[in-house]
Amino acid sequence: WGYEAYWELLPLNGACGSDEAMLWGGNPDVGCADGVPGLPAEVYGNNGVFVSEVACVAAGDSLTLFHRDSYGDGGTDFIVLVGGIELGVYDGTGGGNEWTFAAMAPEVVLADAPCFAPTIEADGEHWIGSNVDATASALEVGPPGLGCGTFGGWCEGGLSNTVWLAWEVPANGGVYRISTCNELTSFDTQLALWRAESCFDWSSFELLNANDDAGCEWGAFRSTLLTPCLEGGETLLIQIDGYYGETGDLEVSVQSSAPELWAVNGNASNLSCNLDGAFNPDGQISVNPNVGAASVEWNWSGPFGFSSEEASIGPLFPGVYELEAEFCGVTQNQTFEVLEPAPVSVDVLLSPNCETAAMQGSALVNGAQGEVTVIWEVDGEQYESEEVSDLPPGLCTVSVEDALGCEASTVVLVDAVGVPAVDLGEDQMGCVGEPISLLAPLGAGLSYQWSTGDSGPLLVVTPEATGTIVVGVEVTDETGCSGSDAVILTIADCDTDGLSSASVQALRAMPNPFVEALTVQASPATRAQDLMLFNAIGEAVRVDWEKVERGFRLTTEVAPGAYVLLDRSQGVRLTVVAR
Repeated sequence: WGYEAYWELLPLNGACGSDEAMLWGGNPDVGCADGVPGLPAEVYGNNGVFVSEVACVAAGDSLTLFHRDSYGDGGTDFIVLVGGIELGVYDGTGGGNEWTFAAMAPEVVLADAPCFAPTIEADGEHWIGSNVDATASALEVGPPGLGCGTFGGWCEGGLSNTVWLAWEVPANGGVYRISTCNELTSFDTQLALWRAESCFDWSSFELLNANDDAGCEWGAFRSTLLTPCLEGGETLLIQIDGYYGETGDLEVSVQSSAPELWAVNGNASNLSCNLDGAFNPDGQISVNPNVGAASVEWNWSGPFGFSSEEASIGPLFPGVYELEAEFCGVTQNQTFEVLEPAPVSVDVLLSPNCETAAMQGSALVNGAQGEVTVIWEVDGEQYESEEVSDLPPGLCTVSVEDALGCEASTVVLVDAVGVPAVDLGEDQMGCVGEPISLLAPLGAGLSYQWSTGDSGPLLVVTPEATGTIVVGVEVTDETGCSGSDAVILTIADCDTDGLSSASVQALRAMPNPFVEALTVQASPATRAQDLMLFNAIGEAVRVDWEKVERGFRLTTEVAPGAYVLLDRSQGVRLTVVAR
């Protein structure tokens, strides 16, 4: 808890809250002992790391680090650095502490810190050393982890065994090549070039360039980089570390180079989504020069009047982008294109399930990337799936989103599903020449198919001869579900009473319902060719009968369903069911 802490760095026996303090910080209301207020300072935030200014003292001076905690639970840790190297670590406890120490320079392995860096000359002798006993200092700076082979960063951003070299740029300035690609380097190195106002003030360090895994004849994991276009006379710092803690021997060189060797690699990232969907022009162009991005003058132009002087640019609209980049008097021109992907679209297929009286839906998504989420919304209900088996009727919105956030939607009308109820009524008796009317159910979107070939809801039959007529109809709704019924019309010559009721004999079928085997008992006058079988829509089904002792046996296999069995000789009929 930063607001609970206050501290001062004092000469030995110095008074807290006086002008003797060399450094101080924290909440002045917490202050010193005995109610003495602290010096004006910034109250710290919670759970943070804060770096003080630098105080200059004589070697060997005795100092006191004074700490107070208003809540009395400690929790503030202090690290004292001399020349950027840890001199001591102090853990704050309870209501406060007073630590006394001598300002002595710590023992440092040569090249282990910037202030103790040996020198290297351009085009001179290579520096040969080791990072085996080196350490990383507290709060030491390091390049970001950008990935192997990338300039301006390292494979990984951690620090373990760093060594530092100081290099004074020759008076004539120019471009130089710094490298561990030398025979005596024995491990996987990471290399960085820094400019610093003070070798012991990490906040003053500016990264000029870095590299990990440039590759050379001595090994794939050696490092090399080109410097910016430098002016002569300034002193720069070279930092070397091992990849994930590797250690070994080092041979570092600094050699004159030429501006013409600078190069830039670029990569265009296309838009995630088509702009007709989610309007998000998020194209990117990233560049990685081998001399460090800050040392190049960038000049971009693109569609809709786009211009920029940044190294990497984005977010971008689709189009062609021109780059003119200048380094140390040498200009390079490159062209990049940012593409817009095809839009995500969704097609909806609706299919009725007539047996369950429900509508099924399938969403066919095109142009999506990765996992796709599909939401159906109809009549206040939501369903999340590419396929839905029981959609209620109504106006349905189908929305899709892929792994990149690209969206599409469409609206469909879901019809109610149900098998039409068809009932033509009881079988009828009629007379030759007199019309008989049959009416199928009425309704919007219904279509009709009669066994006579007619296609309207009303059928008028005018028989021309005596006998028996089977008339059926199939009614289909807009979803494709259908129902059917059939009736038998027995026609007589009413003027002569051509159909004698005494001639009508009973018609029996056993078993009923039946599976494969069906035996029919009919009038003694009935012949096999007098027996006819009609399906539910009145179509005659071709079957064969065999005369047996108790009547006739069906010898033809028929599909499961309801059938009308007709004895034409007697004008009688019977409904039978095949399982």
